Amino acid sequence: INFVMEFGNYGYRDELTGAGWRAARTGMHAQVPVRHWHQNDPGVMPNLLQTGAGSPTGITIYEGHLLPKVFHDQVIHCDAGPNVVRAYPATVDGAGYKARVVNLVKGARDNWFRPADVCVAPDGSVFVSDWYDPGVGGHNQRDLDRGRLFRIAPVGHKYRPPKIDVSTVAGAISALKNPAFSVRYLAFTALQAGGVEARTALRLLAADRQANPRHRARAVWVLGKSGSASQAADVAERAMADGDADLRIVGLRLARQIEYDIITAVSRLADDPSSRVRRECLVALRTTKSPEVPALWARLASGYDGVDRWYLEALGIAAEPWWDACLAAWAKLKPDAFDSAAGRRIIWRSRATGTAARLAEIISDTKTPLADLPGYLRALDYQPTHFRQAAALALVTGEHGEDTERSGLVIREALKRVGALDLRTNSEARLAINRVVERQKGTSGFVSLVGRFGLADRYPELARMAQRQPDTQLGIDSVRVLLAKGQRDLLGRGLAVGKEVETTALARALANASDARAAAVLAPLINDSKRPLPVRREAVRGVIRGSRGGANTVLARVRKKTLPMELRQAAGAALVTHPDAGVRKQAIALFPSPPSKDNKPLPTIAQLAGRKGNAGRGQKLFSTTATCAKCHKVNGQGKEVGPDLSGVGRKLGRSALYESVLFPSAGISHNYESYVAVLADGTLVTGLLISRTPESVTIRNPEAIDRKIAVGDIEELKKQTISLMPADLQKLMTAADLVDVVEYLTTLRATIPAAKKSK
Repeated sequence: INFVMEFGNYGYRDELTGAGWRAARTGMHAQVPVRHWHQNDPGVMPNLLQTGAGSPTGITIYEGHLLPKVFHDQVIHCDAGPNVVRAYPATVDGAGYKARVVNLVKGARDNWFRPADVCVAPDGSVFVSDWYDPGVGGHNQRDLDRGRLFRIAPVGHKYRPPKIDVSTVAGAISALKNPAFSVRYLAFTALQAGGVEARTALRLLAADRQANPRHRARAVWVLGKSGSASQAADVAERAMADGDADLRIVGLRLARQIEYDIITAVSRLADDPSSRVRRECLVALRTTKSPEVPALWARLASGYDGVDRWYLEALGIAAEPWWDACLAAWAKLKPDAFDSAAGRRIIWRSRATGTAARLAEIISDTKTPLADLPGYLRALDYQPTHFRQAAALALVTGEHGEDTERSGLVIREALKRVGALDLRTNSEARLAINRVVERQKGTSGFVSLVGRFGLADRYPELARMAQRQPDTQLGIDSVRVLLAKGQRDLLGRGLAVGKEVETTALARALANASDARAAAVLAPLINDSKRPLPVRREAVRGVIRGSRGGANTVLARVRKKTLPMELRQAAGAALVTHPDAGVRKQAIALFPSPPSKDNKPLPTIAQLAGRKGNAGRGQKLFSTTATCAKCHKVNGQGKEVGPDLSGVGRKLGRSALYESVLFPSAGISHNYESYVAVLADGTLVTGLLISRTPESVTIRNPEAIDRKIAVGDIEELKKQTISLMPADLQKLMTAADLVDVVEYLTTLRATIPAAKKSK
């Protein structure tokens, strides 16, 4: 839930690349909700509140008095996923706000309750429309005929709309205070046309310090939108001088809309005691090109406490076209500005030509806490390329104290940002890189550095890493680097020399790479009867997974019965799960699916939903026989390929859970659609689209292995209509097993905890 500050970035995607929240980045928060909204990135507005996963729909503001006081003047919001209509009572938090959740209606006994929209009636009661359905998400409605409408009011309160009469000024003023938007609109238009009598009544309401501040603000707005320009300016000035900070904000917003001089308005309020008013001043400065902006910005920056993220982002909004001039004006106003905590935070947020160098100074300062370094390193990414690379090179070759963890982090991250480096001529950089690489052995950082700088003497270690971890991202990335560097001879020796378990592991890593280059390395092994059988099986799998052409070649050999019998099962397993639909269709005809586990048909969904299972046994099956944990996380455990199921029991009823398991492609959750990338070399890569930028695409396969692909290498990227989730999981289980698994799923009712606010 966000407070919308004009010109703000709310962090749905990476500002720099457009990548989604799953894409790795420096300083990425450990908590998924914070990570999801890029809350650790400079230039991103803080969340007002995090409510966890859901399917948000209608929203309104409740200004009636029928409901309990906690709901008065608060946002009311429908979330169809967790079957709830709730309010977010907000309180002031620095220059912004904080909020909590208070439920108004909860479908605790009816999880077909799917609130779609909410509005306030003229009598102060609340109406909620309910689309009424067992499922939500994936556009997979199952009940197309029925819906419900709820009215929420105190017990016994009958619906009697008040008489609305906007033909008189008194009636229109009364209607202006009504909680229904439609009634207020009628009042607004009537009062605008009401002449002197209406303006007199509105001025009285606007000046009444005892009146509801919202009613006063509304009166100010109507006055400012009617009458002459000088009258509107007078209204804005009176509001900006009011004792209520919210009225001063309304006055400034009105001033902007009536083309009042922004510099004059901001000058009046730049030293306002309310940081929220000063926040609005900063937003207003974004709308003017006056050369007086930097000096006013510096005055407003002096009011920053070094903690308030709302205020910091407002400073960023105002300075966006003026960063160099703004920082210079601030330094002139406060010569020691950059030595303070507030100064460091402003540097973190800034985008000036000198920011990168200042960030490097902060990062190199051993007094900067280790925990703060990722944030400052991330801020380097937002600086112009030339300045970023110069600062990064200074960090690579600089001194960072005796703390090896600290220096390793700084140099490793700086190396990601230095651009091209000629290690033959830059001895300082070469020594620094070698120190970092040595400390990074066995990690993804090692793989990245070896690949980036072409450290040929480290290639054998990559081959050993692939052998040790052939099924992990680390092992697969290792062979991908070797393939990219043309190390076919090294890989060939690794497949020929060593223990069987080692050569098989390397063959498996190559097969898992799903790469046409890997297939070319593996293809000669298929018919080599001198090779161990496990190696040849992995070779078949690698050729099939490597490209559509490879898969078709193996299919042809199966038909002609020229593929050795001992390799048929390995070929069949790879072919029937191939990402290409045409390959799968041919494979299924050649390798018919086995019957269900106990060779018995499943009962109907209605019959299954009526059964009671053993949740404890279902939990064990979830992670073992049913293979659910291979793709889904529950309470932090499992792999992140499909949606997190920690709260699925709150979202779906039994019938919907059975349908989701048995017919996974019927309703695919948003952001979990499957994609197939066809590469120029014939490689097919299928899986979840993790990130898509103008330069690259990252796809996560069903084994939770990510592959980053340059856009120039992709011939076609196509969204699939089928889910990554297998449609035949029931073949792994008996009906009783399935009932137990679903019973366990019904117990998963966790909510994602609200993340702690980061400074």
